[in-house]
Amino acid sequence: MKSYKERKERKEAQKYFRQHNSQFLSDDEWIKTLVPSIIWSIIIGCVYGLLTKVIPFEFSIFYIIIGVMIANVVNAAAGKTCKQVGYISVGCTIFTFLITTLVQLMSFMPFFSALANLFNAFFNQNILGWICMLCGCVAAYLQGSDNRFM
Repeated sequence: MKSYKERKERKEAQKYFRQHNSQFLSDDEWIKTLVPSIIWSIIIGCVYGLLTKVIPFEFSIFYIIIGVMIANVVNAAAGKTCKQVGYISVGCTIFTFLITTLVQLMSFMPFFSALANLFNAFFNQNILGWICMLCGCVAAYLQGSDNRFM
């Protein structure tokens, strides 16, 4: 059985390895990555939502472009590429899609009504929109992780 000292040394070595390894994000790097990523997700979602409000039709191909843009923002904030950055990219891409839908709904109803109808409107997309959203999430993951999409 390992002694307390051996377990403590192992934990310290593991912590040091994770902090100096490019495959893992430390706790500080998570915060430094998430905050600008969420801010840029809100900005990009609002811009695209306002754009689709002004133009009466929607280009589903922009969902793929949004995925790549968000992944590039997350990569720049993290300063490295790894699977965790890919997961953050996918999460922020989905968040951007939700913000876009919310901004589109706010042209028809007040904020709280739009917030209540957000998931109903989000899940009532056409099949091409869903395919492009899925491709946007895959592109965000590939761009954010070690695999390169573009």
